[in-house]
Amino acid sequence: MRVVVLRTYQLGEADRILVLLSESHGIVRAVAKGVRKTTSRFGSRLEPFMLSDVQVAEGRSLHTVTQAVSVASYGVPIVRDLDAFMYASAIAELVEMLAESQDAQGFFPLTIGAFAAMARQAYPPQQVFDAFALRALALAGWDMAVDACALTGETSSLSSFSPAHGGVLCTPQTRIPGAVILKPGTRELLASLKSGDWPGVLASSEQARRQAHALTRSYLGWHLEKTLSSLTRFERLP
Repeated sequence: MRVVVLRTYQLGEADRILVLLSESHGIVRAVAKGVRKTTSRFGSRLEPFMLSDVQVAEGRSLHTVTQAVSVASYGVPIVRDLDAFMYASAIAELVEMLAESQDAQGFFPLTIGAFAAMARQAYPPQQVFDAFALRALALAGWDMAVDACALTGETSSLSSFSPAHGGVLCTPQTRIPGAVILKPGTRELLASLKSGDWPGVLASSEQARRQAHALTRSYLGWHLEKTLSSLTRFERLP
C-alpha cells in the first residue's frame, strides 16, 4: 500500500514504530524492525515525510513492515529548512489527529501536496500550512466561512472574524464577544488559501499573512480544543 510517513518513535535498540497515512487504510501504525541499523534494508525509505510503497504483516496491535520502496523523497529538503520542518511536523500532527476518525482518502493527496510544495520550496511554509489546515478542517466538517457571514450569509461588509461562530462576520455582528476586526486583505487571503489561489496568496501583504495565520491557528484551537505541540515546541526555541 502507498503511505506517507508522518512520525516515528524509537523502539528497543534498533526498531521504530511508524505512524503512516495510507492511501487506502487511513492511519496505520507499524513496526520497522532493524530500521535504525546501518545495514537496514529499508534505508531512508521510512523516514518522516517520505512517500513509499510498503508491504505489512498484520499484527494484533501493530503491523510489521516487511518491504518498502521509495516513491518520492520529501524528507531531506524539508529537514534542511527549519521553517519547513516545523510546519511539515505540524501538518503531520494535524492529519494524524483528523484522519484517525475520518475517511482518510481526501487527506492523503492533500498531505502529499503540502509536503511536495515544502520540499520544492514552491511557496512559503507558513502559508502552505495555513492552506493545508483550512482544507483539512473542511474535510473534517469544520469548513471556515470566508466568502459570506458565518451567521447571516451576507456577502458584503465582511469586517470581522470569530472562530467560535465559524469564520468571517459582517459588520452588524462585529460586537460579538471574541470577534477580531479583519485587517485589509486578510479575508481575501483566507479565501485564496482555501481555494488554492497561490498567485493571490503570494500577492498578499505581510500584515495580512500574519493575521491570517493567527486566525487559522485560533480556528484550529477552537475545534481541536488543543494546540499543536509541533508549533509550540519550535516557537520556544531561542
